[in-house]
Amino acid sequence: MFVPKDRLLIESDLPCVSSQPKVMLRILHHIGIVRQWSQEETIKITKENSLRFFGLTDIGEEKLSVVDKVEDLSSEVDKVEDLSLEVDKVEDKLLEVEKVESERLVVDKVEDKLLEVDKIESEPLVGDKVEDKSSVDKYEAPFVVYFIEDE
Repeated sequence: MFVPKDRLLIESDLPCVSSQPKVMLRILHHIGIVRQWSQEETIKITKENSLRFFGLTDIGEEKLSVVDKVEDLSSEVDKVEDLSLEVDKVEDKLLEVEKVESERLVVDKVEDKLLEVDKIESEPLVGDKVEDKSSVDKYEAPFVVYFIEDE
């Protein structure tokens, strides 16, 4: 059994005023789902019922527009909070990218060192016997090597 449309009120016992708009919008959303009303219709109905219940129906359009502005600001706060969550996600992704780039730099340095080691290992050492004299000429450092003469 439903509460009659003209008697439906919503309220919150939250001690923290800053979180009330978000909670109230969630409550409105669920009422709208159950009643099959749009969010705007749910807000309009519960707002009119609240004003009537508290005897504020004759406060005039000027004061009602203040209530509307507060509701609009609450909606804007929600949008900012959502954007803040998106910014946090982007910052997390950037941190991941920076970590990967940093790891890639380490890998590049290790690869460079391995190439240096390979180059050093391929150079003839003092006392090595070399078949082809021309292969020694490409190295910059002077080497003492033994050449195998053809017999």
